[in-house]
Amino acid sequence: MTDRELFEKLKRDREFWHVPDDNIDNPDFSTPDGFFWLWERVWEKRMFKAFLGECEISELDPHMSPEMAVPILFKHIVHPTRFTESLKDYLNK
Repeated sequence: MTDRELFEKLKRDREFWHVPDDNIDNPDFSTPDGFFWLWERVWEKRMFKAFLGECEISELDPHMSPEMAVPILFKHIVHPTRFTESLKDYLNK
């Protein structure tokens, strides 16, 4: 899945991706703006729990407390490239 296809799956109605100076309409999820755009849409679409359930993070244990799980999630998911690629994998299933 390309970044453009990911954008199309998650965008709001009549939403477009614009880069003002370059006149480019391809999203860049490696930037802070792009990362947080993805983060917000995943929460809006109420798919975060299902997405996390599909992530293969070997360090996570289903019986782990949230306090112990959060640092592991941040290490693996709060990373623009890893988050984007994980979302693409999840949405392709």
